[in-house]
Amino acid sequence: MGSDDSELEVLQDPSSYTKSIQKDNGARWVRGLTPIETNDSVKLTTAPSSTRSWVLRCMRHWLLVPVILGVCCLLALAMDMADMWMTHGTTYLERRRHPLDFPLNEDELRGFTALQGESLMHHLSRVRRIWCVSVLSTLFSLAISWRIGIAARDFLALCGVGVSILSLLATGGQWILLWTACDTKPKRGNIECKAPFVLYWCLTVARMCGPLLAVWFTASVFDDVRGYRFFWKIFLALPVFAYVSGAALLANCCKRGGGSPSCDGEHAVYRWCSVATLLSWTQLVVSCWAQHRFNVVLMVKPHNE
Repeated sequence: MGSDDSELEVLQDPSSYTKSIQKDNGARWVRGLTPIETNDSVKLTTAPSSTRSWVLRCMRHWLLVPVILGVCCLLALAMDMADMWMTHGTTYLERRRHPLDFPLNEDELRGFTALQGESLMHHLSRVRRIWCVSVLSTLFSLAISWRIGIAARDFLALCGVGVSILSLLATGGQWILLWTACDTKPKRGNIECKAPFVLYWCLTVARMCGPLLAVWFTASVFDDVRGYRFFWKIFLALPVFAYVSGAALLANCCKRGGGSPSCDGEHAVYRWCSVATLLSWTQLVVSCWAQHRFNVVLMVKPHNE
């Protein structure tokens, strides 16, 4: 018996085992994401109320670029809505839809194709509705997807980078279609213009819905950091739902009406999407400015051999 007792050893202390699987009261676990605490040794030595201190803090903000792009995008979107309502069209129906966004037939696109002898800059200014707001919104979605995806190491958020790049390509593709629609060497004095209507519609969906979808991909990270479950997922999905539902209704109307402007409520798709984007993205930009830097906590579980 003595020899058997000498071979016994304690593999795991029950008290230490219980302590290792319990969370301390002061621990802050948010699904692997934790805020980075500010080091007192690197704080600014200037007075907090000074203008220089405020400017330096703003310049050191880790989401400064997405916030600036977001503010510019929201201002451009608001100005575009106001300009469309006041200057475009003489009737209420024409104020609700722009031919470059949702054309009903190929004849509407021919009015925006490149004219014979027209310069590149003049044509770009004539079709500025394609790239003015879209480029800013795409750059905002690209910046926020990259910063949030890298910080959280979230695959879905990084997918927004690819979607944003596709949206930029779609914006350039629409302009190329309009620029090359007319034959540069007319035959017998007649200029033939062929604007691919279906392809233009597909590029419109990628151009306008791409940034909305890319921003929605970051919603899960914001929910994890802020301690929500579905708030940002639902809130950032409002512009996507407004655009997809409105574009589907308008496409169905174009199919049924044969390209005639006989629809009424379907033409308000741009207004629905713009209002939903202004509401959700404004709150997102404010939240990004108040968001502290966070990183991923990787916990290695030891294994006893």
